[in-house]
This record gives sequence, structure tokens and C-alpha cells, in this order.
Amino acid sequence: MKKALSVLLVILIVFSLCSCGKSYSHKMGNDAVAVVQEMKKIKSDLKSDCSATKYTMDMMLDVIDDVVEGTVKVDIVNNSEKPLKVLCFRLYSAEISGSEITYAENAKTKKEYTLSTKNLPSVYYIILGDDEVEAGGKISVTLEFKTIVPRNNDRFGYYECDKGKLYNLSFCFPQLAFLEDGVWFEEPYNGYGENLINEMSDYYVKFKAPKNYKIVSSGKIISDRSQTIIEAKNVREFALTACSFAKIKTTESGGITYNIMMPMYEEAKEKYLTEYYNVLLTTAMESVEIFSKTFGEYIYDELDIVPVFYDGAIGGMEYPGLIQVSMPWSDGSQPAKESMSCDSSVVTTCHEVGHQWFYCAVGNNEATEPWLDEGFTSYLEKYFFTKAKKTIKAGDKFNKKYSDNEGLLYTSSFVEDAVSKDYINFPADDYEMEDYGTLVYENGSEFLRALENTMGEKAFIKMLSKWYKANTNQIVTGAEFIKFVLKHDSSEEVVEIINDYISDEAI
Repeated sequence: MKKALSVLLVILIVFSLCSCGKSYSHKMGNDAVAVVQEMKKIKSDLKSDCSATKYTMDMMLDVIDDVVEGTVKVDIVNNSEKPLKVLCFRLYSAEISGSEITYAENAKTKKEYTLSTKNLPSVYYIILGDDEVEAGGKISVTLEFKTIVPRNNDRFGYYECDKGKLYNLSFCFPQLAFLEDGVWFEEPYNGYGENLINEMSDYYVKFKAPKNYKIVSSGKIISDRSQTIIEAKNVREFALTACSFAKIKTTESGGITYNIMMPMYEEAKEKYLTEYYNVLLTTAMESVEIFSKTFGEYIYDELDIVPVFYDGAIGGMEYPGLIQVSMPWSDGSQPAKESMSCDSSVVTTCHEVGHQWFYCAVGNNEATEPWLDEGFTSYLEKYFFTKAKKTIKAGDKFNKKYSDNEGLLYTSSFVEDAVSKDYINFPADDYEMEDYGTLVYENGSEFLRALENTMGEKAFIKMLSKWYKANTNQIVTGAEFIKFVLKHDSSEEVVEIINDYISDEAI
């Protein structure tokens, strides 16, 4: 996810002049490198003790009552050495709206299971009883769920205007929780960040909506006759957007299909919107091209771009094979000329595409180590603008035509020197909201930039490319990355940089 870029820029400037908070001040004697080197065993290729290998979903969107409901069959394997007596599922939308899992049964025998919720409405436990799963064993369960979709301009919710509705449907489907050392992942929904840790799974989805709704989603749409049938293989989660006042533009490049949803929002003229969407499409395509060439191949063969309205300090959001990009003005207002530039949307687009590499391909625990996707993706975002040509040309042309800007003004860039010595690797919930963007995103990217400046661009890019290729489809940890860096360069300068940015308390 990308915070509103104007807010981040102001914070970054202020932060370069003063420390951001007492909680993260530099303490004497920090030695994260020593802590990593002393670890007898560093977790690598982190795996859940209980994995969902496939989700088979059959659901319907009710656009009158704004409800998504249906069934989900989940194929599960017990990877642990102990029997599984309970299963834990997450329904994050239950912390936002009146969503619930209403029923659970054994998919084969039809035996009904008892459902139990704990402290959070998004945490559901299924009591297996006599159906406990032995070590290495498998089970399939079927869940019924009902999700009320709120009128909410955010990652989950719907936007409505005189022309119709647009539904952002994400984290509103039941998903098996991560199990590590006998403990289920129960972190709550995070409104300004993400608190997820998910393995790769396959999704087979049947989705029914009124015929006038256009749909894009994670994976591929393989049929759209009486209902939309979607296959999404090897994804960490599933997301879908349905809109009644949009068309979809499709193009191909380098063996990848790009679909951009083009809602004709009533707040702006169709010509402006069409050209704006074309700039986003150019940015997405060039981002994939540059990141694939530099760091490693994009793991999917399709990418969807969805321009949406967001409230608050959010610029966009990533999902496997799908990104959301916030429109450049507030919902419901007539856009003034000076606010109609594409600057922030272009930066957001390349940032969210970057998450296809770090989060979607190389996973991490976003709750405990958000810097491993947000810091890395913020680095990719800035790197992109050192190489981009098509995007800058398209953005320049658009801004000269539709705004008071002389061209594309704000292209995210590296600062000359690292701006802070505050730590980047605390859990998401340990940061105040105003600190989170600066420390995790901006200082996370500057940590990698400092390594690049010390190691040399060629050596650093080669190292980061190896990291990506070695960990695609896996879940990584910060300690694992530090160890990986030190294998490539353990000079005093690199050790100093690591200790400046990485807290030994949070390794």
C-alpha cells in the first residue's frame, strides 16, 4: 500500500531536520549484525504448519443490499508433527462491516462443525472433534459466509454515483490463518497498513453479478457467460473489482496481458479520464518491464489496474495480479485544474506494481516486519524513475495539457544521503500512524539505497536480484535478509549501515 505521496513528502522533509519520535530514537550499543551472526538457526522459507492448497469459491454479489455471500471449500494439509484439533480462519472484513462465517462442515462427509469466535470478530475457530487431522493428513472443509459491503472509499467497500456502483472486494472472503509453532495468526485488521502473512494457494472462483458489471480480479477470467469463472493460481490472496459504469481496455506486451478498468466517473470529462488511464497503463507496463529486466521475472502473465476513489492518506493498494490506484482528486468534488495532474497516481502505480515482486512473489509477515515489502517496494519505486522514459514522456504530455504543471513534477527520487538513523524493522502496530510512512517506507528505501551506494550499484542490484529469485513463492524474514547481505558484503561500511537502520531488539 502507498500512503498519500504529498503527505509523505512533507513528513520526509520535516523528518530530515528532526527526529520523528521518542519510541524509535537511536540507542547506544545497537548491534543487529552481531545478533544475526550469533543466531544458531535463522528461519528461512517460513511455512505454515497448516496450509490451504486450494480455495473453491461460489458466490454472488447482491447490488441492491450490497452483500456478497456464498460458499468456500478449502483443501487443507497438516504440515505439523501434531494432530490438528481446530482450524482457524480469518474474515478481516468483519472488523469493518457486519460480515460473518455462518456455517462450517466437512466437505466430504457433510458433518457440521462448531464455529467459535474469540476476541476479534475476524477470527473464527472450527472445532473438528473426531475429525482431527493427523500429522501429514488432509481435510476439506466447506464454509458459508455473508459479507456486508459498506459504502466506503477504501480497499474494501463500494463507491456510488449517478452512473452506478464500483465494488472493491478484498479480504472479505474466509481465508485459512497462518499457523506457526502451534500459534494461529490473530493480528487484527490494520487500517493504515497491512497485517497479513499468507502462503501461496490456488483459487477457483465462480462469481455472479448483474450482467452490466465489468469484472477484473486476481488470476484469469476463463469464462463470463451466465457467471464469471476465475482461476487464480499461486496467489497469497484473492481480490476482485466489479463496476457497472466502466469499460476494460486490454493490451499485451512481453507475453503479459494488461487490463485497465476505465470507470467513467461523473466528476471529470471522458477525454480526461481516458488519457489519464492511458498514463497509468503506460506506467504499469514500463514498471513490469524494468523490474523484470533488473530483478527477475514477473510471476504472473496478467496484471489488472483499477483506478478508484480513496478517502484519507492512501494512494493505492496491491493484490496478486491486481493493483488499485487512487484518483487524483477527492470523491464528489469538481476537480480544480491544478489538482488534475497525474503525478501522485504515476508514483503510486509503479509502487503497487513493485509489490508484485515484494509481497506477492517474495512474501513476509507484514505485521511483524512490514519493511520487508514496503521498504523494498519504495526502493523499487525510486529506482524506477532513474530508468523510466515512456512514463515520464506520457506524464509530461498529460500534465502540460490538463494541469498548471509544466510537466511531470513529482517523480519519487532518492535523497542524496540517508535522512534518518531511526529503526525501520519494528512491527507495524508499534509505530504511530504519522511515523509509519516515514520510517517503514521512506527510511526502508533509504536503507537499501545506502547499501547500494556502499556496495556499488552493479553489485547491489545483482545481490537483490539473487534475493528475489531465491525467495520467489516463499516467506522471508529480516534476519534472513541481513545474513544474505553479509554473505555478499561484510565490510565495516555495510555493517555500520545495517546497525544504523536495523534494531537488534526487533530481529
